[in-house]
Amino acid sequence: MTNEDKNERLLVARVVVTHGDRVLLLRRSETDSRTGYWEVPGGSVDHGESFEEAARREALEEAGIKLEDLVFDHSSSYEFSGTKRIATVFRSEVKNTAVKLSNEHDDFTWTDSSNYHNLKLEDPYREYLDNFFATDEYKQKVTSIADDITTNYRHDNHMIAYTDGGSRGNPGPSASGYVIMNQDKQILSEGGEYLGITTNNQAEYQAVRKALEVCIELGAQHVDFFIDSQLVVRQMNGEYKIKNRDLWPIHEKIRELANSIDTVTFTHVYREDNKLADAKVNEVLDNRKV
Repeated sequence: MTNEDKNERLLVARVVVTHGDRVLLLRRSETDSRTGYWEVPGGSVDHGESFEEAARREALEEAGIKLEDLVFDHSSSYEFSGTKRIATVFRSEVKNTAVKLSNEHDDFTWTDSSNYHNLKLEDPYREYLDNFFATDEYKQKVTSIADDITTNYRHDNHMIAYTDGGSRGNPGPSASGYVIMNQDKQILSEGGEYLGITTNNQAEYQAVRKALEVCIELGAQHVDFFIDSQLVVRQMNGEYKIKNRDLWPIHEKIRELANSIDTVTFTHVYREDNKLADAKVNEVLDNRKV
């Protein structure tokens, strides 16, 4: 934020981004006096911009998150560094936890009501979280999540996807493979693609992309992925940053596809538990003349 004249009022838009019972917090990088503090996405409102437009722009710029529905939460005023700030705060629920940070922040976390107290938070952001976690809406959400976990529910459109990718040379001739099942472990679709010369990680991501496209064609609304690449699983779950820029486009494509599905989960399995998808990869590579 620039040109913060002490006598002016700075208009600020913030958004409490939620996923289930967790809230996204970003940690300031070594750029100013707020280094190391955690905050919710947001920033100053540009000239001619609405608060809602600013909230959407800041979430995209700071965290790589494209917000859909925004709900007004509250407005507040506070003073920081001699400048009075008037903030409008929104809430927005997202389906995926993947985050791509800008240079303004060096880390992120998805926190729930049990562990945010120990984070280094400025008063306005701590107040946002205090208020949010105290709402009846949040308490009902926690109860609903617990009920879902303890209830053995089934859906005709709930699918299980095993995916794998491999490169003979890394980089080298590469292929993806996938096997999609219903909850009774009956195979609904299986296949693979030759990808040309690329890396293991690219092949792993392309396998997820292809399987997700097939699941959508089959009418899936709940998809559980099982993948033997810890890197892909943790990056898709937002636990690892994506440092390799070559992976950004395919990662964004997967997120875009996942937005059309109610629930998408990513779970790590050992290679021996992923033999069907691995076999598809080798089948494609063995049959390909390179």
